[in-house]
Amino acid sequence: MIPAAVPPAIQEVSVRELARTISRQKDAVDPAVFDQLAGIGDKPSFTALRKALDVLEDPEVRAAAYAAFRHYRDDPKLSAASLELLEDEVRRAREVAWRLGALRALLAWEDEAVPLLEEVTTKHPDAECRTLATDVLLVRLADSGGPDGLRTILENVSLGQDKGVPYLGIDEARLAEVADQTHRAVVRLVLR
Repeated sequence: MIPAAVPPAIQEVSVRELARTISRQKDAVDPAVFDQLAGIGDKPSFTALRKALDVLEDPEVRAAAYAAFRHYRDDPKLSAASLELLEDEVRRAREVAWRLGALRALLAWEDEAVPLLEEVTTKHPDAECRTLATDVLLVRLADSGGPDGLRTILENVSLGQDKGVPYLGIDEARLAEVADQTHRAVVRLVLR
């Protein structure tokens, strides 16, 4: 019998090496490096990922770095720090595309992100950010009723978005009601 092939040993790469790679390659870095770095899951990797944002300009590369912060979600201290960093980027990042990337990354925090998303629906200066937050909170805004929720929906909801909206801030039963519908169908449903 032929022995099963032994997979090659996975080479451990240090935080320092990954940080150097990002620093050297900047926007040309493979976005998988961010996941590899954040996958280490410790404070030095968090710090290195946070500092990586200083050298990244390309919105897609930067969005990949933001998304990598989800790896810290299960660590009580680093989860809070990641959430705070992403919230700050949503509010203050220099470019609209950066703010959108940070906002999309926040969706990994699901209901923990709802308070910021609610604020974004009405107070954020960028229409794209307001639309994304409104789309995600659509059912919640409709269920809360009242003229403010309706106004927010009418001013910001995306009618071009047809699928893939992860509705947040609602209970499991309500989520099950809208799970198999397109976003447009949900918009029609909540505006009835």
